[in-house]
Amino acid sequence: MSVTLPHTVGQEQVIDLLSRIGKLEFRRVVATATDPAELKEEQGAGEEVLPNRDKSLYYLVGEALLTGADIAGARAKISESPIGEAEPYIAISLSEAGAKRFVQVLADLKVDNKLAIVLDGVVCTAPKITQSIKDAAAQGWQAVQNAVTIAGNFTKDEATRIAAVLQSGVLPYPVETEYKPESTAVTLHQVDYGPVIKIGTATAAGPVRVVLAGLTVNGTISASGTSEVEIRNCVISGGEGDGIELGQDANVVIDGCTVTGGNGGIVLWNRAKASISNTIVSRNARGGIELWDETVATLRGCIVMDHQLPGILLQNSAEATIEACTLQANEYGVALSKSARATIEECDITENEIGVVCWDDSTVDINGCAISDNGAGVILADSSQAKLIENEIKRNDQGIALFDPACTDTGQRFQGRVIGHSNVIPAPNDPHGNRMVGVCPGDLSFLTSEAGGTFDRGQE
Repeated sequence: MSVTLPHTVGQEQVIDLLSRIGKLEFRRVVATATDPAELKEEQGAGEEVLPNRDKSLYYLVGEALLTGADIAGARAKISESPIGEAEPYIAISLSEAGAKRFVQVLADLKVDNKLAIVLDGVVCTAPKITQSIKDAAAQGWQAVQNAVTIAGNFTKDEATRIAAVLQSGVLPYPVETEYKPESTAVTLHQVDYGPVIKIGTATAAGPVRVVLAGLTVNGTISASGTSEVEIRNCVISGGEGDGIELGQDANVVIDGCTVTGGNGGIVLWNRAKASISNTIVSRNARGGIELWDETVATLRGCIVMDHQLPGILLQNSAEATIEACTLQANEYGVALSKSARATIEECDITENEIGVVCWDDSTVDINGCAISDNGAGVILADSSQAKLIENEIKRNDQGIALFDPACTDTGQRFQGRVIGHSNVIPAPNDPHGNRMVGVCPGDLSFLTSEAGGTFDRGQE
């Protein structure tokens, strides 16, 4: 599904577009009158009195014979009559199932019966059933799949907006709008979607706030631009792309979601910002959460697990604060490179090939974490910088080690800085010791003392 918010539309138009449910129905006309009271006297079970657009005429209509779920698309068009003024109208394409239902509807109706086309409780038009349309229906559903049009003295802009509502309203979802002087809000909830929900830029009248709540999305949620987006209590799974993609300048809150079974889990790029809390990101083919290109994220209370690539990856000056999260059974729990920065606090980092790895000139602060049962607890390479305070780094192959000839078979020398104090990093002879080595090189032994210290190759 696509929510398209052009720069050219104003605040009131956005509210009008987003607040409409787009509930389309085809209903048989029982009677018409200029006074609705006359029709209410005739009203039977399942019947309803509805107005036309200017309330000059009222219709007594029966139950819905077709709905918006039967349409595959809608487009605004202009009639090409050689006589008189061209008239905007809306061309409807029915799905195969909808076209087959329409054939049955036409078989049950008689010539000169009227069929009301109702949008959001208003009769847009009520054409008579002709012999020609019945003959077309007799030829099969393909003959009537594109035979439905909605006319009703629309302006071009009205026809375009209604077509947009119908196009996005094939699945009738509840929508809530909130007006603010500087923004517009829209809420979608309690519906299954797939494969893509795409949220674009803000309008000329100000940013748009979009809330997706309680959705099940078998595909991707994609957001970019200056819109403010909230994704709450959603399940995003099984898509061919990433579960959640946050692009240029997006500002997104993700809370209480599950993102699983996609190519990637949650991906931020090009200055996007995200607050991610109480969310499970698991079993995605590529990795869990990726931050690229000066993106910024805060993660609290999340579980990121079971990825063949990093659980959390930061590159290209990306920044993250990671608090009270569980990072389990990934290639790397957290990986940083190319000037990335992260603060990791009170996290449980376990059963990864490497708990935390830092390359290039990246920087990581690790405070109050339990880093245990990984292949390696913390690996620092190149000119990276790390601060470690009050962590427990236990039962790994290596507790903390530099990617340096002193610790591994490499010609690459560590050129960065390590500072810290009050860490528990037991040696192999301890019952909970790191199996090969606690700290390497031994110059890092100050990390376990209360006084602490600094190891700075950049000052040598």
